[in-house]
Amino acid sequence: MLLFFKSNRLNLNQSAGFSLVEAVIAIAIISLILGGIVMTIQTMVVFEGQTLKKRQASLLADQGLEVVRVLRDSGWTANVAPLTTNRNYYLRFNAGAWQATTTVQTNSPFYRTISLAPVYRDVNSRIAPSGTLDTNTKLITVTVAWPYRLATSTVVTSGYLTNLFAN
Repeated sequence: MLLFFKSNRLNLNQSAGFSLVEAVIAIAIISLILGGIVMTIQTMVVFEGQTLKKRQASLLADQGLEVVRVLRDSGWTANVAPLTTNRNYYLRFNAGAWQATTTVQTNSPFYRTISLAPVYRDVNSRIAPSGTLDTNTKLITVTVAWPYRLATSTVVTSGYLTNLFAN
């Protein structure tokens, strides 16, 4: 029995708690883990904000194509044919109607431009880089740009527009 009690006694030379070095190491490890978590959350917030801007820009670009289609439907000769190719235009909603204008229009913080390019057809009437100019078809490119940190991000969409109603 005496042996049992003797083996359960604490040796005064052994430490019963944390030393200062152990505490500092534990605090450093916890700080690194918490710092990593905070950085991850911060990065997620930044990327989510950029993703939201990109979605909004995509919607504005799609809207730009739809507006050009509305202009075509309202009258190709009056609204689309006079627009100069390879020039930037801006869309403005004025007095209940859309207009293409050379005056800068911004959808803060977005900057949307519309440009038209000529379309050529080959001998088989397929769209080609060169050939016969098709005056009843235009290549429409919508670019939406917005500032992001020290650079500018952009979304570009394009499509062909034809004089569908011969108006």
